[in-house]
Amino acid sequence: MVWWAFLLLNCGMVLAAELFNSALEHALDHLHPARHAAIQIAKDCAAGAVLLLSLTGVCVFIAFLVATF
Repeated sequence: MVWWAFLLLNCGMVLAAELFNSALEHALDHLHPARHAAIQIAKDCAAGAVLLLSLTGVCVFIAFLVATF
């Protein structure tokens, strides 16, 4: 039961991070449509957070499979 909670929590965090990333990108594009180095760094950091949570989700799923089988 705990593994399912971990998996669901991680899925929720990935989706939430993706929504925050999309909101940040749209807000920054609206405020400053031209390319800017600082804005690009902020966008890359947000995308990196989504990637990190996704990789964590894969690791939790692998741990779930190892513990189950």
